[in-house]
Amino acid sequence: MKILIMGAFGFLGSRLTSYFESRHTVIGLARKRNNEATINNIIYTTENNWIEKIVEFEPNIIINTIACYGRHNEPATALIESNILMPIRVLESISSLDAVFINCGTSLPPNTSLYAYTKQKANEL
Repeated sequence: MKILIMGAFGFLGSRLTSYFESRHTVIGLARKRNNEATINNIIYTTENNWIEKIVEFEPNIIINTIACYGRHNEPATALIESNILMPIRVLESISSLDAVFINCGTSLPPNTSLYAYTKQKANEL
């Protein structure tokens, strides 16, 4: 099985990647390079053709663990980009594939924070 882990360098994504790598073909999606990462196959969203690389990989399962919390004073646009638009871009790119998309959200009520609101909106899509 081919699995794409979105947010592969994060807390949850890195653990899921480690778990699945010995059993399946796994590729990670990340915003920026991490020199301490132990993940072998990474697609960086800073690359011009990152969407095409996802389509070429033809994942059977996509697990979205991307999260921008806003804890480093990121602007609202950064939370919207990471938590809503990035999953939409990936979903649109794989629409012709027979892939399962698993979105990791939050249990926080949407009125708690912009993070909670954007994660809730992503789940509604």
